[in-house]
Amino acid sequence: GNNENDYDVPWTVEENLNQLVKVLEKNFFYKFLLIIKHYPNVGSRTLKGYF
Repeated sequence: GNNENDYDVPWTVEENLNQLVKVLEKNFFYKFLLIIKHYPNVGSRTLKGYF
């Protein structure tokens, strides 16, 4: 019983973190697209900064 619990808890935490990261990435990407749409120059500069 104890061994199962040891494996279950870290896995569920990892899954929750993965979901959180996906949500944050979607929100960041959406804001990023809006910035590029309104400020093309800022968008291209930001792209160079990240890549």
